[in-house]
Amino acid sequence: MRGENKNAVFFREPFNRRAYLFSYLNVAFRHVKISELIGEIRDIILKHLSGHNKTERNQEKAYN
Repeated sequence: MRGENKNAVFFREPFNRRAYLFSYLNVAFRHVKISELIGEIRDIILKHLSGHNKTERNQEKAYN
């Protein structure tokens, strides 16, 4: 019985580690996507608040 339990734990650990690794990667990937979305939404709101012409002029000044 003890040997079987040890094997079960031994086989279970790597899969748990993989599951944790993938869950952390998924959370990190989602966080990046969400932060990009928030950045885009903020840019859109700022454009509407300040007016399209102002932001375009500022961008032209920045590039020139």
